[in-house]
Amino acid sequence: MSESAPLQVTGGAQRFEHKHWPQVAPDCCGCCGPNCCETMSLTLDEEEMILRRTDCCGNSSEQKRPYAQLGNVETSQDCCGTWSIKTDGLSGPEGGGLAPGTACSNKQLVEEIAAELQARKIGRGNVGQIREAELMKQEVALLHTKVDLILQHLQIQPPQPEAMARGATMMQVTLPSDCAEGQQITVAGPTGQNVVITVPKGASPGSTITVQA
Repeated sequence: MSESAPLQVTGGAQRFEHKHWPQVAPDCCGCCGPNCCETMSLTLDEEEMILRRTDCCGNSSEQKRPYAQLGNVETSQDCCGTWSIKTDGLSGPEGGGLAPGTACSNKQLVEEIAAELQARKIGRGNVGQIREAELMKQEVALLHTKVDLILQHLQIQPPQPEAMARGATMMQVTLPSDCAEGQQITVAGPTGQNVVITVPKGASPGSTITVQA
């Protein structure tokens, strides 16, 4: 039986160790020993679940399922005490639950697989993608704050969204000697038109500032 994989957190996203179960097919007739008719291995990579099947004739198949596409991870117990697990891409005969290992004593194996799938579904699936998007939004907001502080320190007025959309240009203006912070003054733009600007905070009379035309 495979040991539980420890979680790692890198850059806000959960990462998981490689997991592999070489045989998750039910035992022959449930409890009559290892299944000689079919080998079914389950591998959990960082981003997807891989199920490989090989029958007694050597025919093999491989199915991959990204964790973002996993539905509910369900476990159940039948009247004989055998546990099974079911989720998208992992099921037993006729779409029922998969009962790996020996009947009546496979609870620990089922719970281990279910816990690993559920953790990956949350950490690397849809929920994980939403959390990463939220972290990205926070990082962008922090970057905007830093840029605003730099512009303020350099006495540069930040461009307005509508001005950026129409391709506004930047120009340098020497403030008159009698201006004050917050005062609106009219200066000549690069094409001769009048431009109204607001004296930024911290700007002193006679200094040169950069504004949008």
